Amino acid sequence: MRSASSISLLGALAVLLGFAAPALGATTPNACRYSLDTLYRDMPVAIDATASIVPDGRYPAPTEVVPGSKLRTTAGTANVQLPEYLARFGYNVGLLQPGLNQLQVKVWVAISATNTKERVQTVGPFDLTARTTITVDPADDNRFLSATPWQYTAPAIPALDWTALGGDVVFGQDAGGNLPQLPLGPGGALRAVTGSAVIHISFEGGAAIYMDCRPGATDVDIDFGGPTYKPGPVTPFDTEAGPKNTSCLNSVGRNVVGAPANFPDGFNREIDPMRIALSTSGAAAQYTVGTPYTLPATSLNAVLSADTLATLRSVGGLVLPDKTYPVEVGVTIAATNTAEGVRTVRAASTYTPTAGLGPVVLPETTWTPTGAGPIQFTLAAPGNAAAAGPTLPYGSVFLSLGTENAPATLDCAPAAIAIANPAIPWSDAGRTGSAGRYAIDANPARPVFASAVNSQQPPVETPTATPTATATASPQPTASPGPPAATPVPTATPTPVAKAPAGRIGSTRLSATRGGRIEVRLECQSGSSTCRGTIAVTSVSKIKLGKRAKTITLTRPARYTIAPGKRQIVTLRLSKDGRAALKRTRAIRSRIQIKTSAGVTATRRVTLSQRGS
Repeated sequence: MRSASSISLLGALAVLLGFAAPALGATTPNACRYSLDTLYRDMPVAIDATASIVPDGRYPAPTEVVPGSKLRTTAGTANVQLPEYLARFGYNVGLLQPGLNQLQVKVWVAISATNTKERVQTVGPFDLTARTTITVDPADDNRFLSATPWQYTAPAIPALDWTALGGDVVFGQDAGGNLPQLPLGPGGALRAVTGSAVIHISFEGGAAIYMDCRPGATDVDIDFGGPTYKPGPVTPFDTEAGPKNTSCLNSVGRNVVGAPANFPDGFNREIDPMRIALSTSGAAAQYTVGTPYTLPATSLNAVLSADTLATLRSVGGLVLPDKTYPVEVGVTIAATNTAEGVRTVRAASTYTPTAGLGPVVLPETTWTPTGAGPIQFTLAAPGNAAAAGPTLPYGSVFLSLGTENAPATLDCAPAAIAIANPAIPWSDAGRTGSAGRYAIDANPARPVFASAVNSQQPPVETPTATPTATATASPQPTASPGPPAATPVPTATPTPVAKAPAGRIGSTRLSATRGGRIEVRLECQSGSSTCRGTIAVTSVSKIKLGKRAKTITLTRPARYTIAPGKRQIVTLRLSKDGRAALKRTRAIRSRIQIKTSAGVTATRRVTLSQRGS
């Protein structure tokens, strides 16, 4: 019988059986958290699929994405690299046996598409069976000789339908956090996951484990507790360009129909797509609460499409091809964490039916910061514009185009707009007169064109630099990641050195042993003098012990001395209050503080938990 610890090692690695080795598609590095030891290991995920625009009756059929376009990603596969050593290691620790071995696998994957109504779609569970045949030498104590390649079918992602809301649509593995709770626990109990690819494996005999993966990589040197997660980018498996990012209600286009305009019967251009972007320069990067924040003059880049210009020219006598006409512009800007929230600003410019809209510069605006967080400026969502004369626009950009007769209007929103109830007539009064005529799906991912942060926010406690990683590969199957032996803490009190540096704190989480010991990793910067001082861990918030709540010193203070360029593990012991608090609260938000005799300090917030809890 093989040891339970060896079995747990294979359990942490065998989850990799979920997919076949990646060959095609876009490969994204992932870090996967294992259910047995909660540590992360690297594993690439490849998604092989393509996207296309589905014809939906628009005329002419668009060659690029416009708001409201229907998109479809073809059926494809999701693949994850299989480690070569898996069969040998599985046999050596007792979870795989001589002869045929079969593992039952369930897989879930979350796929994202930017600027779509659906945003994220979950596929799965996929039920797979992975097989290998192991050959051993019976004359040599059943020593492992070889194993056949794993035989299994990669999860087949079905075709998925999406609705564009405006802008480029980028398809890829989701960044994580959008999967629902999954039946991963004993008896199918639901468990929350943080990733976007989850693999559950059932072994012969009843053992089961799962792996929770998300784009990124393991950071094996950040904490002696074992590999942790470092976010990373997603590699798209396809992109559909969508420069026309808004939908505009065209007052002229609704009347241009049929054969005279070369349109199919019943088709008009009541809803026209357009590219609209805001930009500014010279905006302050910080704001101060109580002081007005000024957004400098903002440029509006609105490109009248060839279809829109053709619509204007198709009405006889409405515009002359090379004549310049005035245009009045109203733009509604949204600003997070301000008292105003939204503001409508106005400007004037010109356009010609052949060249389109001239440059539009919006005046500067003043905002009142609330201090609740960063200010981010975007085009406002539909339904927030102030009245433009007798019209109450649906969208956030309103253009009143001069003509030879009455003005032509374009009421534009960062949204997909469709006619929901044609029985409700068009109204020049906008959303006051024709409420209910349209179905509007706003794009929540409107681009930020300027931002500012609170200048009075306290600095982040995390050190400005972290030690350079000394290991970049995934842990090998010879041992489960674990803490190295601690360096002894000097027993003699060091002589204080004036202005000596405190050092850097490397640990990002802490765990206490049953005996009440906690290990903290410290580092002394190269080129400095010796780092020396005291270290202790306190609770960030008040914890109730006895009759009142108080901030608790969780550990007994300890001293440390570290030579420049060196690292050290300092062992602390829980205080009496710390033991009681950890017994009462299994995870405590804590603060590590190191301090020199000269008063130089460094702190870091971490979570303290009981090891094994």
